[in-house]
Amino acid sequence: MDVQHTIKGYVRTEEDLGLPGVPVSNGRAVVRTNGDGLYELSCTATDRFILLTLPSGYAPTRRFYIDLHRETGRDFILKSDPASAASEFSFVHITDMHTSTERRVLASDLAADLEQIIHEVGDRIHFIVASGDLTAGGQREEYSAYLAGLAPAECPVYHVAGNHDDEAEVQGAHFMDHLGPLHYSFDHGPVHFAVYDGEAHLRNGAPSSTAPFAYHPSPQDTWLRADFAAQHPSRPIILINHFPWGEEFYAQWHDFPLAATLSGHWHSSRRVTDGKTIHYTTPSLSFAGIDQSPRAYRLCTWSAGQLHSETHALVSHNVFPGISFRPHPDNTAGRIDRYSGHAAGSPLQLRWRAGTGGSIHLAAPLLAEGRIFQAIKNEDRIAGNGLVALDALNGELQWLGPTDAAIKNAPACAAGRIFTSTVTGQIAAFSTATGEVLWNYQLGDPSQRWVYSGPLATDERLYAGVSSHLVALDPASGAVIWRRDDLGPNDWLSSYPSPAAHDRYLAVAFYTQPISLAVLDAATGTTLWHKEGDKAHYIYATPIIDPNGTLYALSGSAIRAYRLDDGELCWERTIPLQRIQATPALAAGRLFVATGTGTLHALNATDGTEIWRWQLDSANPLFTPYLRRGPTTLGAPIAAGDQVYLGGADGCLYALDAATGDCRCRLDLGVPLAAAPVVSAGHIWIGGSDGFVYALAIGN
Repeated sequence: MDVQHTIKGYVRTEEDLGLPGVPVSNGRAVVRTNGDGLYELSCTATDRFILLTLPSGYAPTRRFYIDLHRETGRDFILKSDPASAASEFSFVHITDMHTSTERRVLASDLAADLEQIIHEVGDRIHFIVASGDLTAGGQREEYSAYLAGLAPAECPVYHVAGNHDDEAEVQGAHFMDHLGPLHYSFDHGPVHFAVYDGEAHLRNGAPSSTAPFAYHPSPQDTWLRADFAAQHPSRPIILINHFPWGEEFYAQWHDFPLAATLSGHWHSSRRVTDGKTIHYTTPSLSFAGIDQSPRAYRLCTWSAGQLHSETHALVSHNVFPGISFRPHPDNTAGRIDRYSGHAAGSPLQLRWRAGTGGSIHLAAPLLAEGRIFQAIKNEDRIAGNGLVALDALNGELQWLGPTDAAIKNAPACAAGRIFTSTVTGQIAAFSTATGEVLWNYQLGDPSQRWVYSGPLATDERLYAGVSSHLVALDPASGAVIWRRDDLGPNDWLSSYPSPAAHDRYLAVAFYTQPISLAVLDAATGTTLWHKEGDKAHYIYATPIIDPNGTLYALSGSAIRAYRLDDGELCWERTIPLQRIQATPALAAGRLFVATGTGTLHALNATDGTEIWRWQLDSANPLFTPYLRRGPTTLGAPIAAGDQVYLGGADGCLYALDAATGDCRCRLDLGVPLAAAPVVSAGHIWIGGSDGFVYALAIGN
C-alpha cells in the first residue's frame, strides 16, 4: 500500500496575493485553496503531478502543473490574463496529427498546417485543443518533433493522449515527460474544460475488450466526477477526449451541465446531439480522413451560452480559393444560377446550379419521378442536414426534408417514397411528391451509430443498417420484416458500402468487421455465404452484381469476382485503390474502377484482365484516406452509352470513351467533386463540395 504524505503549496498572483477557491488536484482527489491561496493534498509516491485548474482571467507564469518527480517547488504563480475571462471566445480543435520523424507527417508539415490556421483565423483564437494521436507511435523523438511542429502557435495548446501516443508498457511516460499530465482541467471565460485520458483503463490493468476502443471504467472517472463537482452547478462544461464514445460513457455525466464534447480518433466527421450535449468528432488535421473527409480543423466559438462550430478544410489557397467544405454563403435552398453561355468545343454544357442549404460530399444525387433528390449534411449545426428535392429540368426547389443529423450517402426510392439514413441511424421515408415524413425507424442507440451506407429499396423491402443492426423493413409502413445483429460488433470506422440485391440475393459488405462480405436470403435475412473480414478483405465500396450472377467486391488492394450463389472466387486482380470508397461501374462486359491514385481502370468483367487504364495528370488528394500529398482523388464512375463519366478532386468532370479510355471531354466546374454523377436522357447532375447541385446538358 502506498504511503500517504501531505503536500502543501500556494496559488498566488505575481503580486504575491493568494487566490482562494482554486481547484487543485493530485489526479485523483480535488481540493480548493483556502482564503490565503493555500492548498493541502494527500499524495503517494505514485502521484506524479499536482494539477491546477487554471482559473479564468489568469495564465501560468510557468505551467498549470507541478511535476513531483522533477520539481521541488509546490507553489503556482499566476499572472493576469484578462482575455481569458471574456464571456465570448474562440479556439481551434485539431486532432490526429500522427507526427513522425520519418514518414507521412513531419514536424515541418504540422508547422505548415498551423501557419495556415493562424493565417486564416489566428486573430480570433485564444488557444488550441489537440485531441489525441499527436504522434505516430508515441516515441520520444516523435514528441520532440510534435513540439517542434507547434512552434508557429502563438497561443496555449492543450494536449490529449490518443491510442497512438502511448504503448501500454510505458504507462504514458513519454507523453508525461514531454507534455505533462494525462488528464487535467482548465477554465476559460465562463466555461470549464476537462481533458480525459481514454487509455487510463489499460494503464490500470483492465483488459481490452473485443470491441475496438470500447469504454472501460477507470479510477480516472473518480477524478473527473470530483472535478465536475468542484464547479458551480451552472457552469457549462466541455469535455475533451480522443475516443468518441457514446452513452456507455456519457450517461454517467448527465447530472452535470455538459455542453459539448470534442474528440477525434475515427479520422471522420460527425456531429451528434443527445439533448443538452453536442458531440463533435473532427477529421484528421494531417491527411484526408477514413471517411474521405478533407483534412480539417474546427473553429469553435463560445457565444450566447453555447458552443458554435465551423469546420475548415485545409485546402491550398492557390487551388480552390474560398472552398471550406461548409455550405457556401451563397448556397441557400431555392437559389438557382442559370448559365446560357456555350463552352466552345465542349459537348458538356453547364445549364444551372441549385443551392441546397447544406454541403455535399460522397452522396450522389438520385433521379426519380422527374426530380433530383440530393442528400445534404452540415457537420457544424442541425440546419443544413436532410434531403432536397429539385425539379430535374429547371432546378427549382420542390421541397426540403430536414433531418437531425448528417446524411452521408445517397437516398433510395421505391413506390412513391424516398428513403434516407442519417449518420446516427435514423431511417426516414419521405413522400416523393410532398416531402412529408411517412415513418421513421431508429437503428438502435444513435450515440453508437456511424452510418455511412445508404439504404436500398425495392417494392417489397427496404434494406438498411450496419453490421450490428441490419434490417429489412416494409417500405410502406416501416415495420421490421427481419433483423440481423450478428454480422459485426459495432460501427468502428467509416463503412460506406451499401446493400446490393439481385433476385433472391442480398449482398452486404462492411469495413473493419469480422465479416467483410455476406450474401443473405433477401426475404429472410439468412446467411447463404460470407467471407471473413481480415484486413486484406475489408470492403470499401458497394458490391456490384451483374445479371449473370457474378458479384464484384472492392477491397483495399484488390477487386474480386465471386459466384453469387455460393461465393466461389472467379477471379482476383490487384489494384492500388488507396482506400477510396468509389463504387465501380459495370456496363457492356466492362468493369470500371476508380482509385485514389487518379487512375480509372477498365477491366474485362469475365476474367479481370485490364482493357485500358486512364491516368489523371494532376496532384490533388483531397479525399484520399491517409494521403497528404499525391495524385488526385477520383469519384465513383458512371457508365452511360458509350462513355464513362466521373468527377475529380481537381474540380473537373470527365467524359471518357468506354471502349478506349480516351478523354473526350473535360469540364472544369471550379469546385472539388467527390460524389458520383447521375446521367439520363442527355443530361448530367452532380453535387459539388460547395453544396450546389450542377446540371449539364450533353451535346447541345
